[in-house]
Amino acid sequence: MNNSADKLWFLYKEDHHEGPFSLDELQEMKKAGSISASTYTWKEGQADWEMIQDTPEIAEALFPKPAPSSGSESTMVGVLPRSEESQPEPKPQSAPTVSPSLRAKRPGKSLVRSLVSALVAVVFVFGLIIGSSHIVPSDVHNSLRPLYLSIASKSATLERMIQILPKPNDLSQEELDELESALLVANTVEPRITLLAGHGNPARPNLYVTSNLPDKTDLTIELVGNPDTLLNELTFNRKIRVVLDRGFARSEALIGEEGKPIPQGEYSVAVMETAQGDGASSPGADRFVMRKILFLNGEKDNTYLAKLKTFQDKIKEASSKELSELTQYESLLRDQFESVRLAISKSLTEKPAPKTAKKKVKKAKPEPVKSNKELVAKIQSFGKALQQVETVALTWTDASFKDVLFYGSIYRLLKDCLPALRKYFEVAQLAIESPADKVAFRLKESQNAADASKGLGTVKAKLMVVKNAPKSAAGLPLENGAE
Repeated sequence: MNNSADKLWFLYKEDHHEGPFSLDELQEMKKAGSISASTYTWKEGQADWEMIQDTPEIAEALFPKPAPSSGSESTMVGVLPRSEESQPEPKPQSAPTVSPSLRAKRPGKSLVRSLVSALVAVVFVFGLIIGSSHIVPSDVHNSLRPLYLSIASKSATLERMIQILPKPNDLSQEELDELESALLVANTVEPRITLLAGHGNPARPNLYVTSNLPDKTDLTIELVGNPDTLLNELTFNRKIRVVLDRGFARSEALIGEEGKPIPQGEYSVAVMETAQGDGASSPGADRFVMRKILFLNGEKDNTYLAKLKTFQDKIKEASSKELSELTQYESLLRDQFESVRLAISKSLTEKPAPKTAKKKVKKAKPEPVKSNKELVAKIQSFGKALQQVETVALTWTDASFKDVLFYGSIYRLLKDCLPALRKYFEVAQLAIESPADKVAFRLKESQNAADASKGLGTVKAKLMVVKNAPKSAAGLPLENGAE
């Protein structure tokens, strides 16, 4: 049974319908004189509009029939002159041929107006959808993009239909709104770029870019890690290229060397417009567009900070120890090598005293090697020092150069120069026998000495670079000798 407060009843007045109304509301309208027994009404389930007096469900409640009374006067009760009787309101010309619910909502002319309005709305929305798609030219799309987004933001339905910006599933709604902010700025004003990192895979994130720059604009994104914030790495520098498509671009996944995850930490991100791009707005030179700071591959929480301190303490201790060791090995080999060279040079330049001399004259001359024993001792000392370093160098592997030793590149240089030093040692041993052809020996010794000296010189130069290099704010060495 229907409640008198249920809104079920539509009323037809002049050329339009009103409602739905509850029975209580209809009773108030009757008291106010705004409806009569001849007012047409309809509710869901009725085949057509009917006068209230012909609708049993509400007729009795609104216009009850007077109770009959005895006597001849009863026939006069409620009888009015014909001119004073209420005239029935005109019935709607025709009942709609659509469903009853539409008959209630769109009788007569209002149905036509509503249909026309609906058709206009459909055409308008369709135009927006087509306009926001890839069918229209890029320059038109660029100009209309702010309008599309402004209209779409007014309605959740339109926002779902007008897809100006892809909806990556690794960004929050707030971040999507931030990306759209760059597209709301007309491309006739200054360049606007928004750049965000996705959260799908924090260790290998994608970068999302939106901009009001022209489509096909070629952008270069450069990321430089802050050495005092990077975990398990001291440096990170990467450049990636993206091309705007309808104001949007998504980068490839950011990865470290050999596909490793990028180090957790803070990065300075710079975006440059490449002059050679198809859509370059300022041909002739690359143009800096924006810079921002991103913290990538995790949260900057207490766990991260504790790991960072442990890593940095380890780097400081290891780098100091390695630098001291490398300096010691380089000095040892250089001193021994130069000592042997000097001894051989003296042995080759010694001249025998003249057989006859009227008068002995003391002349200043370099102190000669007293005997072959002194030359032998120097060569043997060089050989022992060389053997010592060669034995240690057996533990220096490609893996340790790369993953264990902080100054791995300098250790590699030192190891690479050992064969030349070994070759010189073998040549030096020939000097002990006082070679008959001293010219040929001197040439051979000189050639091998040049190779050995070059290798040691490279090591020493690298050591000087790292020793003089500035340190980071956290006291970390910023130079490890790598190219």
